[in-house]
Amino acid sequence: MRAQIALVLIALTAACGFAVAGVAVVTPGDIAGFSVDAPIEPLAAVRKDGRDVLQMRLPCRGKGVAAIRYTFSELQDWSDYETLEFDLFAQTTGENSHIQVQLFDAANNQVMMRQDLPPSWLGRWREIRWSFRAAKPDKAPLDFSRIKMIFFSAWQDHYGHQEGHVVDYLIGAVARQRAWEPTTLAVAPTPVAPVIDGTLDEACWKTTPVVEQFYGRKGMSLPKETSELGLLWDAEQLYVGIRCFAEVLDPVQQRQSDFLANVTEHGSRVFRDDCVELFLAAADDPAGYMQFASNALGARYEGKGTDGEWEAPWQAAGSTSEEGFWTLEIAIPWSSLGIEPLPGMTLLGNVYRSNKAQAEDSMWSPVLHGYHAPDEFGRFVLLGEAPAFSIRGGTIPPLMMGSNMIAPTLTGLPPGAGATVRLRHTQGDQWGIHTIVSRLEPGEAQAVEVPLSIETPGEVSVVYSILDAGTDTLYLRSPVSTFATAAVEVLTVAFDGPCEVFLNGKHLGRGGGVPLSGHLEPGPNALCVEADAPVAVTLEAGHLAAIGSGGWRQSAVGSEGWLEPGFDDSEWAAAGAAAVEKLDPAGGRFFRRTIAAEVTRVVRLGDVGDIHIVTGGAQHVPVVVVSPLERALADAKFVIELPPGLELVPWDDKKPYAWTGEYSGFAATSVERDGARWNRYELAWSLLQPLSYRGDAYAGYDLDRIHTLGFVICATGSDLGQGVARCWVEGEGGAVTEIPKELKLTVLPPLSGKRPEQIELLIAHGFGGGNYSEADMAALLDTMAAAGFNSYIERTHARETYYPLLRDRGFKIVAESTHYGWHRGMDLEGRRFVDFDEKHRGSVYTFACPLWTIEQGREKVMSALAGYIDSGPLPPEGLWWDMEYGPRTACFCEHCLKRFAEDNNLADPLTKEAVIENHLEQWIEFTCRMWAGLSAVYQEGFKRAVPTGQMYTYSGYQTPRSRETYCIDWSLMRDGCDVASAGYGWTPTIIGDTVAALDGVPLLGGVLCDEPPRNANIKIEYLRLLAAGCKGVMHFTWQGLDGLDYTRIAEAAALVAENETFFTDGVQADDMVEVTPRGGAVALRHGDRLLVIVTNSSSAEQQYTLSIPAATGAAAEYYTGVEYPDAKRCDITVPAHDARALLVPAAL
Repeated sequence: MRAQIALVLIALTAACGFAVAGVAVVTPGDIAGFSVDAPIEPLAAVRKDGRDVLQMRLPCRGKGVAAIRYTFSELQDWSDYETLEFDLFAQTTGENSHIQVQLFDAANNQVMMRQDLPPSWLGRWREIRWSFRAAKPDKAPLDFSRIKMIFFSAWQDHYGHQEGHVVDYLIGAVARQRAWEPTTLAVAPTPVAPVIDGTLDEACWKTTPVVEQFYGRKGMSLPKETSELGLLWDAEQLYVGIRCFAEVLDPVQQRQSDFLANVTEHGSRVFRDDCVELFLAAADDPAGYMQFASNALGARYEGKGTDGEWEAPWQAAGSTSEEGFWTLEIAIPWSSLGIEPLPGMTLLGNVYRSNKAQAEDSMWSPVLHGYHAPDEFGRFVLLGEAPAFSIRGGTIPPLMMGSNMIAPTLTGLPPGAGATVRLRHTQGDQWGIHTIVSRLEPGEAQAVEVPLSIETPGEVSVVYSILDAGTDTLYLRSPVSTFATAAVEVLTVAFDGPCEVFLNGKHLGRGGGVPLSGHLEPGPNALCVEADAPVAVTLEAGHLAAIGSGGWRQSAVGSEGWLEPGFDDSEWAAAGAAAVEKLDPAGGRFFRRTIAAEVTRVVRLGDVGDIHIVTGGAQHVPVVVVSPLERALADAKFVIELPPGLELVPWDDKKPYAWTGEYSGFAATSVERDGARWNRYELAWSLLQPLSYRGDAYAGYDLDRIHTLGFVICATGSDLGQGVARCWVEGEGGAVTEIPKELKLTVLPPLSGKRPEQIELLIAHGFGGGNYSEADMAALLDTMAAAGFNSYIERTHARETYYPLLRDRGFKIVAESTHYGWHRGMDLEGRRFVDFDEKHRGSVYTFACPLWTIEQGREKVMSALAGYIDSGPLPPEGLWWDMEYGPRTACFCEHCLKRFAEDNNLADPLTKEAVIENHLEQWIEFTCRMWAGLSAVYQEGFKRAVPTGQMYTYSGYQTPRSRETYCIDWSLMRDGCDVASAGYGWTPTIIGDTVAALDGVPLLGGVLCDEPPRNANIKIEYLRLLAAGCKGVMHFTWQGLDGLDYTRIAEAAALVAENETFFTDGVQADDMVEVTPRGGAVALRHGDRLLVIVTNSSSAEQQYTLSIPAATGAAAEYYTGVEYPDAKRCDITVPAHDARALLVPAAL
């Protein structure tokens, strides 16, 4: 007879009511809140195994259900919590008992989660954890905003307990755990406003939570010098205090001049100095964010979005200390923010610090895509009352294998009060939560240490929170920080006889018994053996497995350092072939081999953890290929293996850069893997150089770029979904072998191949490392064309190869003026370009004095440019000039200074210092005109060769900031260009101002992908730029786009291609559409139709309601085909980082 028992937890939600914050924890002391049904015996609070628990006993009497209920005195809002957890101990006198734990939606009586507890769990404590986010795919998730009751039941089904059996349940504390959300900092109220003097010495600053750690971009690094941040609020203002540590302010360092604090004028570019930038937004209007920046002198700059002309009153004061820090104190009236403060209110925002001496930026809440990223802001929560204690958030150190400690500091808890420090770590699919409740004596300061033990190599994500132990009020939540532990793989090695085994200089143990294991670190690892008799050996690490003596080296002498990874064993003899089973000490009793890890790396892709490739398309995969050793590796090979359906474009005559080493050839074969034939490719070097080798490579390139090889993988099969590839370096007869690196690959459906005819989608392909053959580029250009690109900036010196490829694929060819050397050898008549630092740059952008180019050298420059264009294999349709030179990088030669003085009636001669300090505005105006004239020279010279060609000029948008930064005024530049391109921070207003200044010259809005990770909102950015009035998009990419990027771009391009008249001839019609929540839609009108684009830039699916009063019929959604019979009101679901588009008939 089989007994089945179930412990059932039912979350009952009230049909109506209000949410109340409360202590959502059931403890053994809460017996009075329980009610029970017979035949369950009354609950008892008992102790078992050192725990206070609740005990319920079920005497078995056959079939039936009995329940234990806990009813909360007030409704509970658990909507922002992640898990419910409790400890369970169950035992029964019956045989073959099976326990099942279920979570029910009481309203629908549906099982939401089920967990089978095997018989091995009986008689032992087990932790039960239910995730509120989990649910069956075909069931709606629970609504946790109105929790009324926890319901435990024990039941006997038709299997039937034998009468007389007894089941005992012992239940520990039932606790809810908060969801892990973005970085959060509580803001305490202050009854007395601080004096804004930059000192932070008022008592009120000691009453609010303070975060002590800033982070590098993406949260993957820590700054060299940290900062401390706290906020306060009252009914009138929001106060911000920040202390920035800077060792250059310590007089002992004698580097105080490295600390920059020069700007004093309101509205000036304080960003040139050491400064702090504060971004704030209302929670319901992230797009309306405001920016406040100041330096140590209290100079202020404010802007709304990227609009630098917006002004609002606020205060800032700074000070410096010889103790090695500077402080900034800020007060911003709520009226300036347009916000009415209330306790419990959440603000979105971030704080950034620019540290000039260290050449680094840091931030309170890490971002992925830049400062102006409201979707990535952290959260400031206004408290109703100040915490009972002072909180200083601890730092998250780089994590190591073994024990780690995170220790925030708490001060001043009153008697009986407590604080909860909760730490969560995630590693792969494993995660854990560590909670410590601290209770201090009044006035005592204590670093609350939360231990974290890491036993497995690999990346670990960590986040911690500090909460009030009594009310669960969240005071501080760190960002999610991801660290790679020092060890990356486990090595297991076994010997059949006695020997001494060492790994990286440490004794692993003695062979001949159980297998030995150790952790491999990134780079080379030395596995060393000392044996007096022959021993058989097997080793395994990741996807590396080896048996026998192949790959081992041996010597009769264990020279000094032979146990260390850096030891040069190239003179040691080979220990034997792979077929030789044992290490034989006859040739020497000292053996070693090098096992490398994480040396081969994929770089400059949006997400190297998952590379996407579109079916029928090609993917650029840049890989750093180097010797794993500090020296060159002899007889080296780089191997890459691809599963069926993926092929590498053959290298054939293609060669890597000379500085990678002495390259000897390429071979393509196949190999049996997992029951299928994989494609295997090998590149061989007689000598492969290490990462540190630079050779004659360009000095401006970093080492990664120097040693990056560009591989192009094509998806030729029909299977979609995920797979893996493997790649590694090996050499010297196997004595040096890298653990094969797995590359996760996802094959996506083919691209649509739809390209607009009039709207220009221009790609500036920067490669970012790796050289490419004609076959490589043909495959990549096919993919770009299928994604919708119709124009290409050719940026190499290989126009003979590239131009025909581009023309054959229907691309508009735009030649970059900087990459053709057409000016080399030109007689400049001594008129070289000289910037503020008196560098005779001879730049590819401005190689000569611009005044000379416009006047005396005009004919010479135009003839040289036209001649070079005429000498090419095909005439390009455009010439592109990147104009990003500001007032200090303008030409300060004596001729330009003299002309500037004449134009502005200033005394001559002028010094460059006097120009910048006393006449900056006039100099900016002068330089704006100079750059416009220079563009006109290039335009005329290009059209001599290609009369129908177009001059493309790139710079910033028409904003005061761009004018000050780049000396660009499009109302002047428009006469010297045919197409304008600008980027990258923009708003619809900025686009409108730029379009107006251009007065008919088309504008391409800029999209930048300069470094990973990928821009998940790239489809949205394309559509919003075009809807705002741009006549195209210029996409500049130094990182490689992958298949997911191409797919998103292709989806935007298809919508534009099939509805092009909306973007070429339509008018903006946002006022004809109301959307809830606001800010989620843009609209264009053409004739009697509307194109409504609804965008969701968040990381979660969003529901939108559209109200279109002018709609006269049904609407159809472009991407899904869903029809809306009455378009006056539409409820539409938009996936994360995606867009939907409605075609709506409408009355004017």
